[in-house]
Amino acid sequence: YHVLRLDPEADNARELLGEWMYQETDEEVFRLMPLIRRGVSAAEAGDMPLARRRMGRAVRIAHRRSVPQTAWAAMEMEAGDPQRALSHAAAARREDPEDPRPWSLICLLWFRLGKKRAARGILRQFPGAGLAQVPDELVQYTACQVRDQVFLKRYLEARLRREDGNVRLLSGLADACWQTGERERADA
Repeated sequence: YHVLRLDPEADNARELLGEWMYQETDEEVFRLMPLIRRGVSAAEAGDMPLARRRMGRAVRIAHRRSVPQTAWAAMEMEAGDPQRALSHAAAARREDPEDPRPWSLICLLWFRLGKKRAARGILRQFPGAGLAQVPDELVQYTACQVRDQVFLKRYLEARLRREDGNVRLLSGLADACWQTGERERADA
């Protein structure tokens, strides 16, 4: 910006500023994220119609609609409307099938709706499960919530083959082994 002010003909500064101005993260930081936070705040205050209007607006202005759709699904889940949350999580998954957050929400929602087998099936289809780009904490949390310790154990074993000695992964594996009855392996 300062280079552009000093030399209005500076092409590379203009190009850099132009790229920066249209990045998705800028809109999310300055417009989208505050709108999502206000929607969640309205839901926490019990004003679901206002919360839904704000989330709907966030979806309309977003470049990546999966971000507000995921937040909307989480908000509806917390408000106790799993059917509505499931529709928003599914929309987020369709928009960005590689984002693990909607997958996690769908697993949790199916589990809450009593569809335990479906929840575990979706968990095993996590995009990139076992790869470094999926947050391990998200996979661990989801697997624990849907009570699929066998999947969790396999996932953590695969991750430990890539990241030997990771304390968080070792701790999670010990917990999963304990839950599946492998007490001696958990203590090791």
